[in-house]
Amino acid sequence: MRKAAFKLGCGLAATAVGEVGGLGKAAANPGRVAFNTTKVDIEDVEEVAFDSNMEMWLAAFQRKKITHVDEVRVAVNELHGLFREALQRGASHPKVKEAVKTYLPTTDGPSLMRFIAEADALLDSIPMKIETNATMEATPGSLGTFNPTTNRISINPAHRANPTKIKYAIMHELMHATGAPLYMNVAGSREETYLRADCAELARKKPEQTLDNANSWYFAISRAVE
Repeated sequence: MRKAAFKLGCGLAATAVGEVGGLGKAAANPGRVAFNTTKVDIEDVEEVAFDSNMEMWLAAFQRKKITHVDEVRVAVNELHGLFREALQRGASHPKVKEAVKTYLPTTDGPSLMRFIAEADALLDSIPMKIETNATMEATPGSLGTFNPTTNRISINPAHRANPTKIKYAIMHELMHATGAPLYMNVAGSREETYLRADCAELARKKPEQTLDNANSWYFAISRAVE
């Protein structure tokens, strides 16, 4: 549990104990639900308005910058460009609104911007290694994994020579790094939707599940900068 206090734009001070939520819950509920990896304990900010600039500051607060290996660093730099282009467009941009409507219909543009700001900060502060592990050995051909216990992204060594797959692996696992999917199938395993068309269909048929589906955020961000 994390405690956070903010002075909202309307002048109403709000203090809350935030729970660690799934994907998007923190973006949609600032101060009430915390990003999985946001390490902040903010109180008594009565003179600071809670706006988009404050969001950016919170996203990068108290994080140690990590030096990535060459293959990872190239992908990270490309993703920084993608995220920052989306942030520059802002919540009111027509493409951003369209992206939210198509892939994340239960949230809004400002929430997407908060999410992207968090993901952008994580690129430089979460460990990423090209390595195999038990999960990848059990699913040959997988791109990568995120371990919430070690807070680490692992990228399948089989894709070391494929920059596009490395970038996709990082972006997908980065979506998981902000929280954990809440929706489970009857067997108790995570139920995810991966393909672009399937994510759009998920938004139409089961919109309440999109916030916790990693690729719904992935394709929303991609659409926002097309």
